Amino acid sequence: MGEFSGIDPDTLNGMISSLEKDSNTLVTMAASIKGRFARYGIEQTALNELILLGNWAQDQLSGLRRRRDLAKIMEHDKTGLVQISDAVLALLDETGGHPEHPIWELQGQPGVPTVTDFYTAKAMIAAGVDPTTWDPSKGLGPNDENVQKVYAWYARMWQQNPNLQWAGMAKLAGGTVYAGMQDLDVVINHHDEAGLLSPFMGLGVDEAKWFNNKFLEMQKQIFLDMGAQHAAYLDGGMDAINALKQAGQIDARSVDAWQGIDSGDPQRIADGNKSLLMREQKKILPPYYSEVYHHDGPVGYLFASELDNMTSSPIPGSKSFKSYSHGFVGYPFNQVTNTDDRWDWISGDMLPAYQRLLRDDPGEAKRLIALPLAQRAKEFRRITLESEG
Repeated sequence: MGEFSGIDPDTLNGMISSLEKDSNTLVTMAASIKGRFARYGIEQTALNELILLGNWAQDQLSGLRRRRDLAKIMEHDKTGLVQISDAVLALLDETGGHPEHPIWELQGQPGVPTVTDFYTAKAMIAAGVDPTTWDPSKGLGPNDENVQKVYAWYARMWQQNPNLQWAGMAKLAGGTVYAGMQDLDVVINHHDEAGLLSPFMGLGVDEAKWFNNKFLEMQKQIFLDMGAQHAAYLDGGMDAINALKQAGQIDARSVDAWQGIDSGDPQRIADGNKSLLMREQKKILPPYYSEVYHHDGPVGYLFASELDNMTSSPIPGSKSFKSYSHGFVGYPFNQVTNTDDRWDWISGDMLPAYQRLLRDDPGEAKRLIALPLAQRAKEFRRITLESEG
């Protein structure tokens, strides 16, 4: 095999389907004929070899599927092919993504993706996300499956490692985020039927599309940053986290956060997860919230003001944004789109309530985090149609 393997994901997918079907047919037919030959005492060596060949072909399917999934995620060149080095393919084949030589030791070799791209790919594969269909500009409908898969992955990570508290809180927060997306989707697709039921009354369909697409983009950007970090930690521990730092993907504060999470000390674990949450709220999201607030003159301001009134907490025992802000300096001008106002609410009320939930009622925490996203979101919906039940 040469230095590079060019992969067309669609062609490879067709080959996988054909190989799976043909190998099953080969094994089934050869086994059937072998049984007939045995009854009449006819030599069966050639049939045994065919069965072995069919079984070998079936054993290759998992590796081929991993190559296909990685190929979907990598950047495409002008020909539409994906150039992936044999070393990277080996990482996801028989090793199951746990090779003798970690990805950061392969940096600089021709065709090897960056550490960031590699762990973004692993996050997408772990979540079951199809990057070819994940396009926030197309609205909730075409992205719905990917959105739900992302939050389900957050839940699985926390269930497997409760020290990953950010992931568990992200899944809980997904209930309110997804409810808002669904409400805006109703305004977009059932504008007349929603009518006076809508808290977004007066918001045009085009504006509703813009805001919902922006929230979909925010959700994706959080995944691309935090998902890659979590995939790296689960794959290579602190060595992988330090590799992300070396690659310029994260800063020293994020490394310190992961060291706390990795320490085993309950207070350092909590502090480390708080630091990740701060990165999400103060580094990833501010540009997008600013776009929301400033969108189309007064439209953005009015929409942001409605968000202030509607933003609920997904954590039992904590307050809504407006309830928490009441009585604080600046009220009633506190804005959820303002980074400092939002962080005051999250760090001062929502996060402590989440930490109490984990400490005092772990059974309820498990139940809530395990709830399917759409089921949890029903609690926070503002617009429901009769057709939705």
